[in-house]
Amino acid sequence: MSKLSLAYQLLFLSGTASLPTLFGILSLLAAEIMLRLRAQRPARNLILLTLVLRAVRVGLLLVLHIKFFLGDIHTVQSTSMQPVLNPGDTIIIDRFTPGVLLPVVRFTGGQYLRLPALRSLQVGDIVVLQRALGEDVLIKRIQSILGEEVFVMGDNSRSSIDSRHFGPVKKTAILGRVIFRFSHLR
Repeated sequence: MSKLSLAYQLLFLSGTASLPTLFGILSLLAAEIMLRLRAQRPARNLILLTLVLRAVRVGLLLVLHIKFFLGDIHTVQSTSMQPVLNPGDTIIIDRFTPGVLLPVVRFTGGQYLRLPALRSLQVGDIVVLQRALGEDVLIKRIQSILGEEVFVMGDNSRSSIDSRHFGPVKKTAILGRVIFRFSHLR
């Protein structure tokens, strides 16, 4: 298995797209490229190494920008959304649907700065939400929208803890809308 396919699996299939993991993967790839370059001509090596380091820097900035502002990666943990989402599936969420939540700017009372939404939430959207800071994220489908609150349920209603148990959730609790799913390899 190549280092590149290992990097892909670590980032997307296992759902561990943390910054230390990302830096480790990029370091492994850069080290492998440098070892291959040592066997070639020295002048050409410097040019190639410069190009590789620029590409790594641009890639890292792009990944960080996407992770913190445009979307996020989550791994499905429960069976509450079966058969659409299964445990181990990796999902990418769009943060622009509910409005980007800026984690860097924090106001008193635990409120974060939220930018305006580019698309309104709709009934049928699968969303990732967090009812309170520090709680686990939940993945549910919007069943109805009641002003500033939404009623959410899991597709597998027998094993889902949802708005039937804890009531409607505020739109501000929604972190994003699911836009893509990677199926877990069985």
